[in-house]
Amino acid sequence: MGVILKAKDVSFADNAVGFIPAVGLGLEYLNFFGVNAAVTARNLAPGKPSGVIVGAPTYDTAYARLGQTAYVITQAPNTPDQTLVAVFRNPTEVAAQIIGNNPSPRKAPLTGNTFGASLWNIVGTTGDGLVNISFNQNQFDGTSAHAGATTLVGSLNSQAINTWRCIAGVHDEAANQATIRNLATGASNTGTASAPNNQADVGSSPFRIGYGNSSSLGAGPSDIAFAAIYSRALSAGELAAVYAQAKAFLATRGLAV
Repeated sequence: MGVILKAKDVSFADNAVGFIPAVGLGLEYLNFFGVNAAVTARNLAPGKPSGVIVGAPTYDTAYARLGQTAYVITQAPNTPDQTLVAVFRNPTEVAAQIIGNNPSPRKAPLTGNTFGASLWNIVGTTGDGLVNISFNQNQFDGTSAHAGATTLVGSLNSQAINTWRCIAGVHDEAANQATIRNLATGASNTGTASAPNNQADVGSSPFRIGYGNSSSLGAGPSDIAFAAIYSRALSAGELAAVYAQAKAFLATRGLAV
């Protein structure tokens, strides 16, 4: 007869061994940040490479403060169908990048640069304590001659700073749509691409967490507790499952989202 041992209200996500993501198909990167450099550099996506920390992030028990001089480089690729998910807050009213690879060379055999894909925020009305959070997957006509500056954006405007939120950006290549969602409140916004610039203009550079490849979309700090990157467009039900798992684990660290 076997014996089953159960531990109630205990999370083992601080130990990468045996972590089972709520949604595994297409998962390229997943991590809970904070504690120290070793934890923040992990990648809990099974079989995928760890991240590389640049600079010296500030670590809390539930998150890492990242920005222009302290960020994480992943090996997660930009793909035509894409999902980016992050639990974060903006500690100050400045433009900041959460996940992105902007700008990036296009994937061979194409040439030229693209803005790639990004989840970021900008300042709306200075001094009101609000930011506008956006998700973009650049679009083009499929040729190297394209300038690489056609954005396809979904935005959630007037979002309070110093507030934890779980935001997902999804690009659906077949639908030619980029959608941003607040997974806690259900708020969403969708942009739809128009021909001829209705193909995903993906970049060859992998995604970075906390800062992209330049300061063009902002250089401010972000407190990031969780990030996940998928090489496909997740459904609403799958996003709900990712959110539920992240919310449950972060609650064990004292962070409510």
